Amino acid sequence: MEDHLQDYQQPKLALYKLTDGLGSPFLLLAGFEPDLQWERFARAVVGIVEKLDVNLVTWIHSIPMPVPHTRPVGVTVHGNRPELIEGISVWKPTVDVPAAVGHILELRLMEAGRNVAGYVIHVPHYLAEAEYPPAAVAGLEFLGAATSLMLPADRLREAGREVGRQIAEQVAASEDVQQVVTRLEERYDEKAEGTVRRSLLADENDELPNGDELGAAVEAYLARENPHP
Repeated sequence: MEDHLQDYQQPKLALYKLTDGLGSPFLLLAGFEPDLQWERFARAVVGIVEKLDVNLVTWIHSIPMPVPHTRPVGVTVHGNRPELIEGISVWKPTVDVPAAVGHILELRLMEAGRNVAGYVIHVPHYLAEAEYPPAAVAGLEFLGAATSLMLPADRLREAGREVGRQIAEQVAASEDVQQVVTRLEERYDEKAEGTVRRSLLADENDELPNGDELGAAVEAYLARENPHP
């Protein structure tokens, strides 16, 4: 553009039908959060969920937390599916928080008797304004475990390793930052001591899948990604 407008990219919020790495279908609602008429939006989504008889709605967002980047990414889970919530959350507060449209949607889904679970990923507060791929990887892992889907995260993991190297360099270059991270680590370890978190991969008897079960899933995934000619 030099002296006039040529075009614009229209904001879009759309529902997509996708398949995971093993060919299992799922629906993805993605795009810009509506600024207005949240209740109207929620009614529309609940209507789609009921019409398509969606078994489980999961959603994810993040919040800045005083946690170090050197520890596992934490999560807080909420919703109405106890088997997806109990023993998973690392922080279970009773607080008032600024609402997002996802919160309204979760409330209306529960009122409609639909299954829903929301995952809040804890991002180190000093990285909240930066790109932090480990948070996205954690989100995909929790969503995948909750929905029994194999969601792609390889590129995010690679990006996370690069971001991790950059963070390590910046921390090493500043003694003040090192002290902040050390204090956060000490506080995190103190609170985490003795805390046992349940894995969403565990079954109803709190048992993890055995090697044969995991191997079969991986073989099916590889067969799909690299079919024989």
